[in-house]
Amino acid sequence: MPKIHPTAIIEGNVSIGSEVEIGPYTTIKGNVTICDGTIIETGTCIYGNVIIGESNKIGPYAIIGADPQDLKYKGEETGFVRIGNGNVIREFVTIHKPTSKESETVIGNNCLLMVGSHVAHDAKVGNEVVLVNNALLGGFSIVEDGAFVSALIGLHQHTRIGKHAIVGALSKITQDIPPFTMAVGTPAEVVGINSIGLRRRGFTVEQRNKIKECYKIIYRSEYTIRQAAQKILEIFPNDEIVKYISDFILSSKRGIAKGLRREEESIEM
Repeated sequence: MPKIHPTAIIEGNVSIGSEVEIGPYTTIKGNVTICDGTIIETGTCIYGNVIIGESNKIGPYAIIGADPQDLKYKGEETGFVRIGNGNVIREFVTIHKPTSKESETVIGNNCLLMVGSHVAHDAKVGNEVVLVNNALLGGFSIVEDGAFVSALIGLHQHTRIGKHAIVGALSKITQDIPPFTMAVGTPAEVVGINSIGLRRRGFTVEQRNKIKECYKIIYRSEYTIRQAAQKILEIFPNDEIVKYISDFILSSKRGIAKGLRREEESIEM
Protein backbone atom coordinates (compact mmCIF):
# COMPACT_ATOMS: atom_id res chain seq x y z
CA MET A 1 0.00 0.00 0.00
CA PRO A 2 1.19 3.58 -0.64
CA LYS A 3 2.13 5.77 2.30
CA ILE A 4 0.50 9.20 1.90
CA HIS A 5 0.94 11.98 4.44
CA PRO A 6 -2.39 13.41 5.62
CA THR A 7 -1.43 16.95 4.57
CA ALA A 8 -0.88 15.93 0.94
CA ILE A 9 -3.45 17.20 -1.61
CA ILE A 10 -4.40 14.70 -4.32
CA GLU A 11 -7.03 15.61 -6.90
CA GLY A 12 -8.10 14.26 -10.28
CA ASN A 13 -7.34 11.01 -12.07
CA VAL A 14 -4.35 10.02 -9.94
CA SER A 15 -3.04 6.43 -9.94
CA ILE A 16 -0.59 5.53 -7.17
CA GLY A 17 1.37 2.26 -7.14
CA SER A 18 2.45 0.08 -4.28
CA GLU A 19 5.15 1.20 -1.82
CA VAL A 20 4.88 4.79 -3.05
CA GLU A 21 5.58 7.43 -0.39
CA ILE A 22 4.11 10.91 -0.67
CA GLY A 23 5.42 13.44 1.84
CA PRO A 24 3.78 16.31 3.69
CA TYR A 25 2.30 19.29 1.83
CA THR A 26 2.78 17.63 -1.54
CA THR A 27 0.23 18.59 -4.23
CA ILE A 28 -0.74 16.19 -7.04
CA LYS A 29 -3.45 17.33 -9.46
CA GLY A 30 -4.49 16.03 -12.86
CA ASN A 31 -4.02 12.89 -14.91
CA VAL A 32 -1.06 11.52 -12.96
CA THR A 33 0.40 8.02 -12.68
CA ILE A 34 3.02 7.27 -10.05
CA CYS A 35 4.47 3.76 -10.30
CA ASP A 36 5.70 1.37 -7.61
CA GLY A 37 8.39 2.34 -5.16
CA THR A 38 8.65 6.04 -6.00
CA ILE A 39 9.27 8.44 -3.09
CA ILE A 40 8.04 12.04 -3.25
CA GLU A 41 9.27 14.32 -0.51
CA THR A 42 7.91 17.47 1.16
CA GLY A 43 6.21 20.21 -0.80
CA THR A 44 6.60 18.80 -4.31
CA CYS A 45 3.94 19.81 -6.86
CA ILE A 46 2.89 17.56 -9.76
CA TYR A 47 0.38 18.91 -12.28
CA GLY A 48 -1.42 17.84 -15.45
CA ASN A 49 -0.54 14.85 -17.62
CA VAL A 50 2.38 13.16 -15.88
CA ILE A 51 3.67 9.57 -15.79
CA ILE A 52 6.38 8.79 -13.23
CA GLY A 53 7.97 5.34 -13.36
CA GLU A 54 9.25 3.01 -10.66
CA SER A 55 11.75 3.62 -7.85
CA ASN A 56 12.29 7.32 -8.41
CA LYS A 57 13.26 9.61 -5.54
CA ILE A 58 11.90 13.13 -5.89
CA GLY A 59 13.28 15.67 -3.43
CA PRO A 60 11.56 18.53 -1.63
CA TYR A 61 9.81 21.31 -3.56
CA ALA A 62 10.35 19.91 -7.05
CA ILE A 63 7.83 21.10 -9.65
CA ILE A 64 6.77 18.60 -12.34
CA GLY A 65 4.28 19.35 -15.12
CA ALA A 66 3.95 23.10 -14.65
CA ASP A 67 2.97 25.28 -17.62
CA PRO A 68 5.66 25.89 -20.24
CA GLN A 69 7.46 29.22 -20.20
CA ASP A 70 6.55 29.86 -23.83
CA LEU A 71 4.77 33.02 -24.93
CA LYS A 72 2.80 31.06 -27.54
CA TYR A 73 1.23 28.86 -24.85
CA LYS A 74 -2.31 30.01 -23.99
CA GLY A 75 -3.41 27.36 -21.48
CA GLU A 76 -4.44 24.65 -23.93
CA GLU A 77 -4.28 20.90 -23.16
CA THR A 78 -0.86 19.38 -23.97
CA GLY A 79 0.95 16.05 -24.00
CA PHE A 80 2.64 14.22 -21.15
CA VAL A 81 5.64 14.64 -18.96
CA ARG A 82 7.17 11.16 -18.88
CA ILE A 83 9.75 10.18 -16.28
CA GLY A 84 11.34 6.73 -16.37
CA ASN A 85 12.67 4.52 -13.59
CA GLY A 86 15.37 4.89 -10.96
CA ASN A 87 15.89 8.64 -11.24
CA VAL A 88 16.99 10.97 -8.45
CA ILE A 89 15.35 14.38 -8.83
CA ARG A 90 16.64 16.72 -6.15
CA GLU A 91 15.11 19.71 -4.42
CA PHE A 92 13.76 22.64 -6.45
CA VAL A 93 14.12 20.86 -9.81
CA THR A 94 11.58 22.07 -12.39
CA ILE A 95 10.30 19.94 -15.28
CA HIS A 96 7.73 21.66 -17.51
CA LYS A 97 5.02 20.14 -19.66
CA PRO A 98 5.20 20.28 -23.48
CA THR A 99 3.56 22.92 -25.64
CA SER A 100 1.29 20.68 -27.71
CA LYS A 101 -0.71 17.46 -27.54
CA GLU A 102 1.67 15.85 -30.04
CA SER A 103 4.79 16.45 -27.95
CA GLU A 104 6.22 15.24 -24.62
CA THR A 105 8.80 16.31 -22.09
CA VAL A 106 10.86 13.22 -21.27
CA ILE A 107 13.33 12.07 -18.61
CA GLY A 108 14.81 8.60 -19.18
CA ASN A 109 16.07 6.10 -16.60
CA ASN A 110 18.69 6.34 -13.85
CA CYS A 111 19.33 10.06 -14.22
CA LEU A 112 20.51 12.46 -11.52
CA LEU A 113 19.00 15.94 -11.66
CA MET A 114 20.76 17.99 -9.00
CA VAL A 115 19.42 20.98 -7.05
CA GLY A 116 17.69 23.64 -9.09
CA SER A 117 18.20 22.11 -12.52
CA HIS A 118 15.54 22.94 -15.12
CA VAL A 119 14.12 20.84 -17.96
CA ALA A 120 12.01 23.09 -20.18
CA HIS A 121 8.97 22.25 -22.28
CA ASP A 122 9.37 19.57 -24.96
CA ALA A 123 12.94 18.73 -23.86
CA LYS A 124 14.25 15.16 -23.98
CA VAL A 125 16.76 13.77 -21.47
CA GLY A 126 18.13 10.27 -22.10
CA ASN A 127 19.27 7.55 -19.71
CA GLU A 128 22.01 7.92 -17.07
CA VAL A 129 22.30 11.66 -17.62
CA VAL A 130 23.65 13.95 -14.90
CA LEU A 131 22.46 17.56 -14.66
CA VAL A 132 24.51 19.36 -12.03
CA ASN A 133 23.13 22.20 -9.86
CA ASN A 134 21.25 24.88 -11.81
CA ALA A 135 21.88 23.38 -15.23
CA LEU A 136 19.22 24.91 -17.50
CA LEU A 137 17.85 23.11 -20.55
CA GLY A 138 15.91 25.21 -23.05
CA GLY A 139 12.75 24.15 -24.84
CA PHE A 140 12.97 21.31 -27.37
CA SER A 141 16.58 20.63 -26.34
CA ILE A 142 17.97 17.08 -26.23
CA VAL A 143 20.54 15.57 -23.86
CA GLU A 144 21.45 12.06 -24.94
CA ASP A 145 22.38 8.98 -22.89
CA GLY A 146 25.29 9.20 -20.50
CA ALA A 147 25.94 12.93 -20.93
CA PHE A 148 27.28 14.96 -17.99
CA VAL A 149 26.07 18.56 -17.86
CA SER A 150 27.93 20.62 -15.28
CA ALA A 151 26.66 23.43 -13.04
CA LEU A 152 25.22 26.71 -14.25
CA ILE A 153 25.20 25.92 -17.96
CA GLY A 154 22.62 27.30 -20.37
CA LEU A 155 21.50 25.04 -23.21
CA HIS A 156 19.78 26.99 -26.00
CA GLN A 157 16.41 25.76 -27.23
CA HIS A 158 16.53 23.12 -30.01
CA THR A 159 20.18 22.35 -29.16
CA ARG A 160 21.57 18.84 -28.52
CA ILE A 161 24.27 17.28 -26.36
CA GLY A 162 25.42 13.92 -27.72
CA LYS A 163 25.92 10.64 -25.90
CA HIS A 164 28.64 10.50 -23.24
CA ALA A 165 29.68 14.11 -23.79
CA ILE A 166 30.70 16.30 -20.85
CA VAL A 167 30.09 20.04 -20.70
CA GLY A 168 32.04 22.20 -18.26
CA ALA A 169 30.51 24.54 -15.71
CA LEU A 170 29.27 28.01 -16.72
CA SER A 171 29.19 27.09 -20.40
CA LYS A 172 26.91 28.76 -22.93
CA ILE A 173 25.69 26.19 -25.44
CA THR A 174 24.20 27.58 -28.64
CA GLN A 175 25.25 24.80 -31.02
CA ASP A 176 25.19 21.00 -30.76
CA ILE A 177 27.88 19.32 -28.66
CA PRO A 178 28.99 16.17 -30.52
CA PRO A 179 28.94 12.81 -28.73
CA PHE A 180 31.93 11.58 -26.71
CA THR A 181 33.51 15.04 -26.46
CA MET A 182 34.48 17.54 -23.76
CA ALA A 183 33.25 21.10 -24.25
CA VAL A 184 33.53 24.30 -22.23
CA GLY A 185 33.28 28.05 -22.68
CA THR A 186 31.01 30.92 -23.67
CA PRO A 187 30.15 29.93 -26.29
CA ALA A 188 31.14 26.32 -25.66
CA GLU A 189 33.97 24.86 -27.75
CA VAL A 190 35.03 21.24 -28.05
CA VAL A 191 38.40 20.80 -26.36
CA GLY A 192 38.91 17.06 -26.69
CA ILE A 193 37.45 13.62 -26.15
CA ASN A 194 35.81 12.56 -22.90
CA SER A 195 38.42 9.82 -22.49
CA ILE A 196 38.02 9.35 -18.74
CA GLY A 197 34.24 9.19 -19.02
CA LEU A 198 34.42 6.72 -21.90
CA ARG A 199 36.83 4.50 -19.98
CA ARG A 200 34.51 4.51 -16.98
CA ARG A 201 31.59 3.60 -19.25
CA GLY A 202 33.43 0.54 -20.52
CA PHE A 203 34.54 1.72 -23.96
CA THR A 204 37.56 -0.30 -25.10
CA VAL A 205 40.93 1.20 -25.99
CA GLU A 206 40.23 0.41 -29.64
CA GLN A 207 36.89 2.22 -29.50
CA ARG A 208 38.38 5.25 -27.74
CA ASN A 209 41.22 5.54 -30.24
CA LYS A 210 38.78 5.27 -33.14
CA ILE A 211 36.69 8.08 -31.66
CA LYS A 212 39.83 10.23 -31.30
CA GLU A 213 40.75 9.61 -34.93
CA CYS A 214 37.26 10.62 -36.04
CA TYR A 215 37.47 13.92 -34.20
CA LYS A 216 40.92 14.68 -35.55
CA ILE A 217 39.38 14.41 -39.01
CA ILE A 218 36.36 16.49 -38.02
CA TYR A 219 38.20 19.29 -36.22
CA ARG A 220 41.80 19.21 -37.47
CA SER A 221 41.60 18.46 -41.17
CA GLU A 222 40.95 20.66 -44.18
CA TYR A 223 37.48 19.16 -44.68
CA THR A 224 34.32 21.04 -43.86
CA ILE A 225 32.37 19.57 -40.94
CA ARG A 226 29.90 17.86 -43.27
CA GLN A 227 32.65 16.54 -45.54
CA ALA A 228 34.48 15.17 -42.49
CA ALA A 229 31.32 13.48 -41.23
CA GLN A 230 31.10 11.64 -44.55
CA LYS A 231 34.85 10.96 -44.70
CA ILE A 232 34.93 9.07 -41.39
CA LEU A 233 32.34 6.66 -42.80
CA GLU A 234 34.70 5.89 -45.68
CA ILE A 235 37.64 5.31 -43.32
CA PHE A 236 35.68 3.24 -40.78
CA PRO A 237 32.91 1.52 -42.75
CA ASN A 238 30.25 -0.55 -40.96
CA ASP A 239 31.19 0.80 -37.52
CA GLU A 240 28.13 1.67 -35.43
CA ILE A 241 29.89 4.25 -33.24
CA VAL A 242 31.34 6.06 -36.26
CA LYS A 243 27.98 5.95 -38.03
CA TYR A 244 26.34 7.49 -34.96
CA ILE A 245 28.91 10.32 -34.86
CA SER A 246 28.40 10.99 -38.56
CA ASP A 247 24.60 10.89 -38.33
CA PHE A 248 24.63 13.23 -35.32
CA ILE A 249 26.66 15.83 -37.23
CA LEU A 250 24.79 15.53 -40.52
CA SER A 251 21.41 15.85 -38.77
CA SER A 252 22.36 19.01 -36.87
CA LYS A 253 19.99 21.94 -37.33
CA ARG A 254 21.91 24.51 -35.29
CA GLY A 255 25.41 23.46 -36.34
CA ILE A 256 28.21 21.83 -34.37
CA ALA A 257 30.22 23.59 -31.67
CA LYS A 258 33.62 24.75 -32.89
CA GLY A 259 36.79 22.99 -31.83
CA LEU A 260 39.51 24.66 -29.78
CA ARG A 261 42.83 23.71 -31.35
CA ARG A 262 45.47 22.31 -29.04
CA GLU A 263 48.25 19.72 -29.03
CA GLU A 264 47.41 16.41 -30.67
CA GLU A 265 46.00 13.83 -28.27
CA SER A 266 48.08 10.68 -27.98
CA ILE A 267 46.83 7.27 -29.02
CA GLU A 268 46.13 5.01 -26.04
CA MET A 269 47.95 1.71 -25.75
